Amino acid sequence: MKNSLVIFILGGIFLLVAIVIGYIYIPHLDQVNGTQTISDLSLDLPVKRIDLRYIDGGIIPFCNDNETTGITFEVKPNAEVYSSTEGAIVKVEDNRVTVNPKHGVDIEYSNLKDISVSTGDFVTVGSLLGHTVDNSVLLSVININDDIYECPYIYFTDDVKLIVDDIYNYSDYSNINICNCNILKFK
Repeated sequence: MKNSLVIFILGGIFLLVAIVIGYIYIPHLDQVNGTQTISDLSLDLPVKRIDLRYIDGGIIPFCNDNETTGITFEVKPNAEVYSSTEGAIVKVEDNRVTVNPKHGVDIEYSNLKDISVSTGDFVTVGSLLGHTVDNSVLLSVININDDIYECPYIYFTDDVKLIVDDIYNYSDYSNINICNCNILKFK
């Protein structure tokens, strides 16, 4: 009788653990491990709209002159730069901050000073990252699975695309596709 009770209790504990693992732990693994795909990525504007410049370059397209690894936003000097997405800060180096939103990409913000985040911090959309060194900030999307740069424009929210399109029409580059890049064969 005593052995039957022990087996019954152990069986109950095993069943309880199996239920917890099957219905609570496993369904949340995708959130913990960040298995969202790059197609789920959504980017906001990295600066305030009022800080954007509509004249001269305005917005410099992805891979301009086969050198630019992202989209450059011309802004007023010393403009605040904000996170376009939520994620962990994975690198703060020189004048760059890299955020990993767990979509198989890293988002890199270049040309920053007075950086207000550190490696390991978690940021949300709109968190202050720092200020521009001069009058521009470069926003790059690095596909870490394929080890290539991708055009940030395709991940902008619809509202941001409207703003970018408006400014881009006034820029010196308005006759060039914003995501055209011959060297990477990416369009």
